[in-house]
Amino acid sequence: MKGHAAIVNSRQRLYPLGCDAWIKNSEKAVKYAVENNLTLLTSVGMSSWELVLYLASKYHARQKVYVKSESSLSFLKLCEDIEKDFNLDTTLVEWCPVKVESSGQKGTDEFRTKRDRLIISEADAIIPVSIRVEGNLKRLIIAVKVQGMDINKNFECSYDGTSSSCKNDYGAKTIRDDVDGLLSEYLIHWTRAAHKPWPNELAYDYYKAVIESTDEYSHSAKQTLIRILSEGKLRASSRHMRAGIRAVSLSGLEPSQAVRLMKWRARYREMSFEPYGIAIHKEAARELGVRKVYYGNPEMYQYLEEDNRPYFQNIGTKGDWMPEKEYRYIGDLNLDSISSESVIVICRSKSDTDQLNHFFNGQILCIYDD
Repeated sequence: MKGHAAIVNSRQRLYPLGCDAWIKNSEKAVKYAVENNLTLLTSVGMSSWELVLYLASKYHARQKVYVKSESSLSFLKLCEDIEKDFNLDTTLVEWCPVKVESSGQKGTDEFRTKRDRLIISEADAIIPVSIRVEGNLKRLIIAVKVQGMDINKNFECSYDGTSSSCKNDYGAKTIRDDVDGLLSEYLIHWTRAAHKPWPNELAYDYYKAVIESTDEYSHSAKQTLIRILSEGKLRASSRHMRAGIRAVSLSGLEPSQAVRLMKWRARYREMSFEPYGIAIHKEAARELGVRKVYYGNPEMYQYLEEDNRPYFQNIGTKGDWMPEKEYRYIGDLNLDSISSESVIVICRSKSDTDQLNHFFNGQILCIYDD
């Protein structure tokens, strides 16, 4: 058997587990494609497509990858980045540019719509796995089925519309009475679950971890904390920063106040932060070069001295950032450069401490009683 096959899944839950039916059946479908010498039509931009791209790389399947194209240079750069990110064998890969005219979110939506139509129309066989009954993919599949397309339903499973348990209201529960006092002289870097690779992590390794997970999401807030402890480093991020500045953010809020700000941010599809983190004594933080953030209106930025600009934060129009009482360290922060006596690891409950003890020998503080 020869030809092009599309293994298709509708949008899946944000925090998948390796035991999810759509993941297990997608892996079986990829193995089937390899055994039958099929070229897989794959893409990026959504986990439902990227998982198949990862599996195609893992099992050395031939694949044609559909990538957004705004210009020839950006397309080539994106292809190179995907090759590295997914550990692709370039001898097995063909690239297909999907031209878009819009920019920003509109451009992303345009790409996804065009991409799905192209893949469904150009496939010789469709292998649906987990398809939402009233979704766009279902309509596209029905349309090509009428035209006589080969639809292989051997790997199909029911679509699970249950959302991940990612929207938590930590502020609804009172933390232990002694926590604020124990951390009164500390700045805290709170973590959160990540629905994509951690900084400096390849997408290949991210999806490998997802597939190997069973009862806990591989990139939960706790696992993110474990990653930090394993590396001995707080990785800087450029998110919400001006001019591409990369920084580590810490908060001067008391934990009892911080948990009230631990809310779901629909715009970014993530929690603001969660009750897992690294607390650094204020004196040690000051010696490292951690500095308090300047809050102000955008026009204030131009009047700041160059050295102060990395610490500027716009107050914002859609949300007020000031309650976070943010501090910043520019660049990656090596925890090995701090005395263990100046660091406290924070977790949600006592059940977390045994696992964290494998990665940290100092003080571990759980902020809830259970």
